[in-house]
Order: sequence, then structure tokens, then C-alpha cells
Amino acid sequence: MRPRLTEALPCWSRRFLSSASDERSRYDEERMTYFLGLDAGGTSTRAALAEDERILGRAKNGSIKVMRVSSAQAEANLRALLDEVAKSSGVAITKVASTCVGTAGNTVSTVTGWIWKTLGPLLRGDLVVCGDVEIALDA
Repeated sequence: MRPRLTEALPCWSRRFLSSASDERSRYDEERMTYFLGLDAGGTSTRAALAEDERILGRAKNGSIKVMRVSSAQAEANLRALLDEVAKSSGVAITKVASTCVGTAGNTVSTVTGWIWKTLGPLLRGDLVVCGDVEIALDA
């Protein structure tokens, strides 16, 4: 049995529940599970939405790093990115079981706080925030 994504990565993680009574992750090895990966760079942000090991869609948009662009611009870029990757994959973001964001500055509360506050409510599954070093090594 594979470890859940949130158990396998030494990163900050939080589970976003679909309802107050739902205490388990949307990650389920017995059914189709979707994963979303975001690489939050200083000039652009890239996303890939996958089912197990098969990438279903990709997207690229402006930076979501609040140390480089305003919060309003970062949020607009994030929403456009999510819309684009959902459209290219044919999978609604609310169906994603686990999302991983790789970014420089993942130990800076301004960076991670904005990600939790802005991206978290848009998701229905787990959210993991890692440093860009972890995602670069896995790529």
C-alpha cells in the first residue's frame, strides 16, 4: 500500500473537509483519485492535474507569490490557473483529492498563510505546501 501524499512528504499539510462530519481524506486507493500539483515560481505558476501517474491537463499563468505580486494579482492568477487546468483536464478542482504547492519561501508565514487562506477554501481535499527544493527533486 502506498503512503498517502500528505504522509509521504515532509511538508506543511492540512486537510480541507467537504463537510463538518467528514473526517477522512478524499484520497482513496480503491477509486479514481485526482491530484493537483502547483509550482509557484516568481514569474509564473505551472499546474498539472493527474490521475494516479497519468497527467490529464496542464496550465501556466502568472505568479501567485505574494512576495513578487500583489495579493489581488496573485489571487486573479491563481483562479485563472485553476480554471485553465480544470478545463484542459476535464476535471473539476472540487474533485481533486490532494493538492501540493511547491514554492520558495514556504517557511515564511506571509507566503504560506496566503496559500492556505486563498487556495484552501477552493479545494475539497488535502493541501500540502512544500519548498521548491522538494518538488524539484521529485520532478
